[in-house]
Amino acid sequence: YPIKKKTEGYYWIIYFEGEPQSIKKITDALKARETVLRFLFLARNRFPEFEVADART
Repeated sequence: YPIKKKTEGYYWIIYFEGEPQSIKKITDALKARETVLRFLFLARNRFPEFEVADART
């Protein structure tokens, strides 16, 4: 469905750990960017396991 008359975009899932007050700083930074149409933060008790890839490949 369109968001601000846009029908295509990039979607990111980023896992991070931080203090609760860091969410406010990130929110303010994202709101200041015209290229960010929408964002959502979700709290998780644990993170999924990932395999780290070698940056040289």
